[in-house]
Amino acid sequence: MNYAHRGYKKEYPENTLLAIRKAIVSGADGIEVDVHLSKDGEVVVIHDEDVNRTFEGIGLIKDYTLEELKEFKNRDEREDEDCSIPTLQEVFNIIKPYKLPILIELKTDMIQYEGIEEAVINLIKQNDYVEDSAVISFNWDTIKRCKEIDPNIRLGLSSHDQFKLNIFNKAKEIGVQMLTLNYDILSPDIMGTLRDLDYEINVYTVNRKHDMKKMIEYEVHRVITDDPELLANLLKE
Repeated sequence: MNYAHRGYKKEYPENTLLAIRKAIVSGADGIEVDVHLSKDGEVVVIHDEDVNRTFEGIGLIKDYTLEELKEFKNRDEREDEDCSIPTLQEVFNIIKPYKLPILIELKTDMIQYEGIEEAVINLIKQNDYVEDSAVISFNWDTIKRCKEIDPNIRLGLSSHDQFKLNIFNKAKEIGVQMLTLNYDILSPDIMGTLRDLDYEINVYTVNRKHDMKKMIEYEVHRVITDDPELLANLLKE
């Protein structure tokens, strides 16, 4: 499946409602977004722990209320209200009519947000999206907490590193359904092992056509890409 990385990141401001709308139009089968928790406990969609890189401001997400975060202008400089920092609920409002699946990455690598797991799981349930969503994270403890909160939530462990067998042990211990891996660590042998272990495999971030073709040949479950239109056209071919 063709998953748009932070929306249609190649052409539009990442993790914004505009990028998500454009990803749907481009032919994406699903969406991948990153979430943090604001000072007043709102689940907001942005990649970094701070606003500096993508918005005209400075400071950590956790130190601002949602209202304050909404005031920051996107550095892309588009005059579009859909380019502000959105909430996860606003993302659900867009994708629900299409029943578009979503991968929700909890960005708890650097900062621990008390209650973020509960907040995200509650939103998934409130939107009746348990079957069409998965919570993923590079933080193993975050995924374990999600499992403890609700074992019915679909979960995925992510890894930056070169392929290591210990990820199997961790995944088995936690009871996850999927692994999210850097595409360039995969090989036919590794894919064979993964298939035998019955994990769903997501790969990131695949932006070149020949790499996309290789992932299709490997029969991965989800290709996460900045260019969902390129992948959609390739899949049509």
